[in-house]
Amino acid sequence: MEPPVLDRPSSNRESHLRHATRGVPGRTTTKVRPHRGAPSRIVPARQVLEPAPARLSLSLPLLFVIWGYFTGATLALISLLDLTLGVPFYTASPLFDVGLFVSSSTLLYLSHEARDGV
Repeated sequence: MEPPVLDRPSSNRESHLRHATRGVPGRTTTKVRPHRGAPSRIVPARQVLEPAPARLSLSLPLLFVIWGYFTGATLALISLLDLTLGVPFYTASPLFDVGLFVSSSTLLYLSHEARDGV
């Protein structure tokens, strides 16, 4: 009768499949696994490449354009509200409100023109 095979890892690269041949007369060979860096011999039958989902990539120039739109629209709204209703600054200086509206309109125009380069 053969001695029992122990199920513990060996120091060499033998696989742990010896227990599958336990009790089978004439089966004394073991299977050897390839080392970790070896290329796999399994080749997939067919790979279907699906397009990646569209993601919004926020680059720095695009963030500047968005920030220019936001700042220009906010300043234009503040200047128009002050000219018409006197809400934020109590219409302290109509010349200031007109200057703020012109500069915010210029910022909106420049942001709109810069979006083509982004």
